Amino acid sequence: MDKTELSTSLQYFIAEAKKKDGGKYPSNSIYDLFSSIQGYYRHQKSSSINFFTDPEFLRARQVLDAVMKERATEGLGANTRKQADVISVDEETSLYDKGILGVDNPQQLLDTLLYLCGLHFALRGGTEHQRLRLNSNSQITGPFQDKDAKLR
Repeated sequence: MDKTELSTSLQYFIAEAKKKDGGKYPSNSIYDLFSSIQGYYRHQKSSSINFFTDPEFLRARQVLDAVMKERATEGLGANTRKQADVISVDEETSLYDKGILGVDNPQQLLDTLLYLCGLHFALRGGTEHQRLRLNSNSQITGPFQDKDAKLR
């Protein structure tokens, strides 16, 4: 396919893509489909085509934007995942006061450790994990060995 045919095909695909059950994809999934096709095309075809910047794909980008906006207004936006309720400071204090969390016995200590690890690591987003740093303005401390086998 030349760029014009590919752009037209992308426009139809993005506008008509449906789930197996016939439902509509959320806007973030539509964007992921578009970028995945870009990635596949780049790696499989060894092509320099870029759907996001090439002028030939302007109309495909416009269709993508329109479909994403439409899905967002239908409530199928990027925030369609259920979010857990936040544990308030009062609720956390209550857990300590009732003896569910604490350091008085092995079970309490284990429960507290599990709670704190979940709070500080499991509930954080992937980008927060990626931004953790060891060297400059370190958030991580401890005896680590670098590539020169120096302990720090």
